Amino acid sequence: MPRATCLTQALSGQYMLARQGNASNIRIGVERGTGEQLKAHAWLISDNHIVLGGSVDGFAHLVDHGSR
Repeated sequence: MPRATCLTQALSGQYMLARQGNASNIRIGVERGTGEQLKAHAWLISDNHIVLGGSVDGFAHLVDHGSR
């Protein structure tokens, strides 16, 4: 998806995995030490592996959402 945000990519990926019968979670976090500007990111996690979103290093985990 051109110009899709990390959250849009994670939601789309979760939908595709669910259609194949695979459980996944969307993890949302915020970057640590960014000063006054809040920088959030989303990852798609399946089977305890990051499917989309890259490394979680430098981010504080806020919430997971998704199928179990």
